[in-house]
Amino acid sequence: MKTNLNRNIVILFSVLLLPLVGWGQRPGELDRSFNYGRGMNYQFNQGYGSGGFVWSIKTQPDGKIIVAGDFTSYNFLTQNRIVRLNADGSLDPNFNTGTGANDIVITTALQPDGKIIIGGRFTTFNGIARSRIARLNTDGSLDSTFNPGSGANRGIIRSTLIQPDGKIIIGGDFNSYNGINRINIARLNPNGSLDTTFNPGTGFNGTAISSALQPDGKIIAVGAFNTYNGAPANGIARLNPDGSLDNNFNTRNTPIRLVTETVTLQPDRKIIVGGGWNVAGNGCCNFIVRLNDDGSIDTTFNPGTGAGETIYSSALQPDGKILIGGVFPSYNGTRISRIARLNANGSLDTSFNPGSGANAAVFAITIQPNGKILIGGEFSNFNNLSPRYIARIHGYSITSGKKSINAPKLKLYPNPTPGIVTLTTSIDAESISIINAVGQLVYTTKAQPEMELNLNHLAKGVYMVQVQSNKGVNTQRLVIQ
Repeated sequence: MKTNLNRNIVILFSVLLLPLVGWGQRPGELDRSFNYGRGMNYQFNQGYGSGGFVWSIKTQPDGKIIVAGDFTSYNFLTQNRIVRLNADGSLDPNFNTGTGANDIVITTALQPDGKIIIGGRFTTFNGIARSRIARLNTDGSLDSTFNPGSGANRGIIRSTLIQPDGKIIIGGDFNSYNGINRINIARLNPNGSLDTTFNPGTGFNGTAISSALQPDGKIIAVGAFNTYNGAPANGIARLNPDGSLDNNFNTRNTPIRLVTETVTLQPDRKIIVGGGWNVAGNGCCNFIVRLNDDGSIDTTFNPGTGAGETIYSSALQPDGKILIGGVFPSYNGTRISRIARLNANGSLDTSFNPGSGANAAVFAITIQPNGKILIGGEFSNFNNLSPRYIARIHGYSITSGKKSINAPKLKLYPNPTPGIVTLTTSIDAESISIINAVGQLVYTTKAQPEMELNLNHLAKGVYMVQVQSNKGVNTQRLVIQ
């Protein structure tokens, strides 16, 4: 009798706990296993952003997280504007930046060797002069082999982008680099010197805010400008590898205007663009649009009435769904606060439910290899809980592969790989794309039934390989060691 009673109690508790087993696991909900403690704090100043927010989040191949912004502490420990966290959100004590940056760090980029490019409004790092651009070693110390000279002369560096050859595209609000005329965009050599083979002419007439690198080496730049080297370029431009304007990219018939904040590339070469433009009345594209490779509007992407206000950040999941963050209170008339996920056709993904969402702007989104989503910004509340400027939310489950019906076959070996991988696929396969852990397209090529891919230029980590045909898409995970 006692045994049966105990068994019934166990069964009863199991039934009662069933609703809690998946609690916090649904897409959009806060991941409470991420231990941010009291999060970021700051000393108030009257400058750019007026406070200590998170502006950039990057995930290293080892799972550790680089976070940058205008904060001066993390979980009550002094950390000036940049910090590295362990995968669980705790502070990594092995990353020591000394006194750190003396002003905001707004952009970061990870090199394949683990070094970190940072840009912002700072003029010193750990007490050493570095004007708005610097490179850190893997332990957080300043890399003295990266010498920008006098660096950017004013304003702020808003974007940093590392090419496969190690050169670095910077964008922002400046008019010279190390004493040489460069207006709001420049390319640096791997040692920090100006790359004079990249010639932007008179550059942008306003701030370059974000950028993305196409597999063919062309650069998509967005920002608060309407000309590039004297030619029309309303909020977006595509540059050739030498810095000249790509005249084959024509966005004159799109609604894109000042200010464009974020750009994300898809494996099919389509371009997701978000910002602060509101074009109500033309039936298209409030704050978000997807472009074809030639700059025309992709009419298969239909956001309805779009976002209610500015979109600051975006990221692409391996399954083609799109994450957006900003200050919007709704999407296509549905209330959803400052973070949302869209289906590939631009409609709202209603399976992603952040509840009441963030109480202030989301400036940064990063997708981790395990499918969870890191967000940063100026929020101090997420769905009535209190993460401070940084949070992790549940996204999607990573499986060994995702295959649509009738999709081409896909086999990768060896996997994991040191950098060279053999790929076999169906004869009807059209293209191969590789996406990194933050949703960026890093490699694309035409498909062949059997081919060897040299991926030695990619950093160690987890990637998603997609093979596409007119019948569907097959996705597999690839680990580069």
